[in-house]
Amino acid sequence: MLMAFVVDDTRDLLARVMAVQMIREVVARELMDSITAYIPKASTEPVNLGMDIMDPRIGTRFPESLKDALEKLVADWK
Repeated sequence: MLMAFVVDDTRDLLARVMAVQMIREVVARELMDSITAYIPKASTEPVNLGMDIMDPRIGTRFPESLKDALEKLVADWK
């Protein structure tokens, strides 16, 4: 269900990136082939949380795009 949401181009990009983060949390490694196949088609349009985080001590890392989120997920799982 999460992967179907990620590949649905009618959905909001931020929501799709969050779905990738949920895939990470549930460790759905069975989706690795689907994720890898979708990466070349994934959007590179920038996404952000809609706020400016000024304090560098926060250390929050948020993917720059849907493609970035997917690539980082695959890299972490290898």
